[in-house]
Formats: sequence, structure tokens, C-alpha cells
Amino acid sequence: MAPSAVLPGSPPVSTRLYLSCTYGLLACVYMIAVYVPSIWDVISFVGSVACTIMWVSCPVAETALHGC
Repeated sequence: MAPSAVLPGSPPVSTRLYLSCTYGLLACVYMIAVYVPSIWDVISFVGSVACTIMWVSCPVAETALHGC
């Protein structure tokens, strides 16, 4: 399903770009699944990255919204 069918009014995306991104993401997920022996390592890494991003971006968003 193309992005313009999912989000009406969005700019059109070429089929080549859409398919290359889709297959690229699938290849990355497959390589991670083959390379990492335990799913818990991936989950802990994703959780730590998400917490770090939220730890940095939430105060910045609050400062930008309300000012110093």
C-alpha cells in the first residue's frame, strides 16, 4: 500500500523509493534477528536509546514551549 493511499493529501512517493526503503528495513531487521542471539539485548538497547532521547528532548520541548 503506497503512502498516498494511507495518508490522503500527502505528496506522492515514487514506487522505487518506497520499495527500496521497505526492503532495506526488512533486510536490516532480518540481519539484526540473525546477528543478535537474544531478543532481550535488542529490547534493552531500544529502551535505553528511547529513554535517553526522552530525557534530552522533553526538557528542550518544555523550554521551547514556555521559554526560559
